[in-house]
Amino acid sequence: MIVVTGTKRSGTSLWMQMMSAAGLEVIGTAFPRAWREHLEAHNPGGFYESELRRGIYHETNPHPKTGRYLHPDSTRRHVVKVFVPGLVRSDHAFLDRVVGSVRSWREVVVSLRKLRATESRVFRWAEAKKRITYRRPEIEWFEHVFLLVRDVTTRRYPALLVGHHRLLAQPAAVWGEVLDFLGPLAPEGPAATDAHRAVQPKLYRNVHPDVDDVVFDPANAERLDHFVEAVNAGRWRDPEVLGGLNAAWTETVEKGWLDERIDWADPRIIGREPAP
Repeated sequence: MIVVTGTKRSGTSLWMQMMSAAGLEVIGTAFPRAWREHLEAHNPGGFYESELRRGIYHETNPHPKTGRYLHPDSTRRHVVKVFVPGLVRSDHAFLDRVVGSVRSWREVVVSLRKLRATESRVFRWAEAKKRITYRRPEIEWFEHVFLLVRDVTTRRYPALLVGHHRLLAQPAAVWGEVLDFLGPLAPEGPAATDAHRAVQPKLYRNVHPDVDDVVFDPANAERLDHFVEAVNAGRWRDPEVLGGLNAAWTETVEKGWLDERIDWADPRIIGREPAP
């Protein structure tokens, strides 16, 4: 399969929109269930998610309800969105090509808070009988990015990490690089060539936001900013970049931030003001 991965709110849906526009067979629908009614404002082009977002492994394939099994040989030209925790548990046989979207952690924090605020209203978390908690959004971003880098470098399947900023700035060039990366799995024809037109930069409003209530100290914030910049420049594998990522990870583990859970209503989870 062609797997699109990344953290939440990192641009994975946009990649699925481009893959669909190019004529590839997409697993998932733009707006599952009642998502269009409640979440369209967060992603007007659609999410394109399925059960496989949790990974392509024994709990999701065969499908838990229908029993349908997707065989690696018959799905090589299918595209599916799998978030990073699911990618890590996915069977290697399905990872023909992996396109990873990496967006600034600062932007993801702002965007994820807006999404959580909307979810809290839609799902009426204030009325829930059980306590609903989350990790800090910056820690969720970092954990998933670190897992992505570790998985790509250890399991060594064909993977291309793409910076979200560069995609918005140079959609045609970046899409051309992805087509080259897909190789024999790449779609052909005018639709494939023009699929980058699905990129609409004006929809992305949280560019370089000022985030001042996160746990990262200036040194680690700089390391993570440097990693994102390196992805955009195509040099994230540089030893000094990975060294900085490892240093930030060591401190994150030592501080216990991965174990911290915060109530959903905390401004660190849903922001200081309700999402519009």
